[in-house]
Amino acid sequence: MVKNVKVGGAPVQTYDEWNSLPEIAFPTLKSDNDEGSSYAVRKVGWLFADRQDCNEVEIPPGAMAAGKVTLPTAVIMFDGEPQLCKLPIELGAWAFDLVALAHSGHNLFPAKVEFGVLDGRHYVKIL
Repeated sequence: MVKNVKVGGAPVQTYDEWNSLPEIAFPTLKSDNDEGSSYAVRKVGWLFADRQDCNEVEIPPGAMAAGKVTLPTAVIMFDGEPQLCKLPIELGAWAFDLVALAHSGHNLFPAKVEFGVLDGRHYVKIL
């Protein structure tokens, strides 16, 4: 199943296609007072990868639900152009929830979003 992961061309449908997407910077912060990287995000999406694909690339079983893993994506504006980027697997539940909110009529995007790593965990803050 593919959700909101198409920006020009064909949708991303496999782990390998997701893994080949560009990544954004997630700076490691020393405290809550530090700022992460901020981007203009047009939308967030995800796709489910099969258990076999996940096992082959050693994605931990804890990241999987019902034999699938949620691979999160974000459409981010760079120089006025949208670019589909992959997000860390740890943010899969966050992306899933935001897609569900959008489908229920509560779309939070486009928005400016801050990304970072604090205390060893990826975080996202919609500004």
